[in-house]
Amino acid sequence: MKQKQIISTLEKQALNQKLLLTQMNPHFIFNSIDNIQGLIYNNQNPEAINYLTKFSKLTRQILENSNENYISLSEEIEMIENYLVIQQLLYNNKFSFKIDVDDTIDTEIILLPPMLTQPFIENAIKHGLKNKLEMGKIEICFYLQNNKLFFEVSDNGNGFDIIKKTSNHKSLAMTITKERLISYTKNEHFVIQTNDILDSNQKIVGAKIKFEIPYIYEN
Repeated sequence: MKQKQIISTLEKQALNQKLLLTQMNPHFIFNSIDNIQGLIYNNQNPEAINYLTKFSKLTRQILENSNENYISLSEEIEMIENYLVIQQLLYNNKFSFKIDVDDTIDTEIILLPPMLTQPFIENAIKHGLKNKLEMGKIEICFYLQNNKLFFEVSDNGNGFDIIKKTSNHKSLAMTITKERLISYTKNEHFVIQTNDILDSNQKIVGAKIKFEIPYIYEN
């Protein structure tokens, strides 16, 4: 039994390290610093300080949380907010975002594995809003249903069919995150639901990803 627990712990650590490498990729770091430098050169010092503060905090959060098995939902949400603000800078504020949390959820006492949501939010921005002319929208929601915690991210892009036709991209971070979800839930058939959002005329007006997040309560 002890041997199985040790192996399981080592596997989780390996997955966390893999995820850290995908999230702290040089491309994201370089672009973030380059854009902050651009604000400084344009004498937009208050904005530069604001973004630099959020970027340094996000970097610290990712590094610290990669060593944790669980963090509070409030910490996860704060990390998501910092990440989205940096992405807004990188995308020249071409999208807005909203994060909703069910009123029945106490974000301080619900603990969940860190960084499960970020790869899917990144996917919604990079691929859901790709080639979109009007303002993009990212909506994130955490809610409880039958004592199960669910996460949803939706965009107002062109839907999954367009993404599949125009891109062979398969996010490494999303693949690793699914492995982590399987590891935490012990469910090899863990499902991440992907659906196009349709209007009243059955026209695709966006895409949505939804999955259950394993969680525990803080004692």
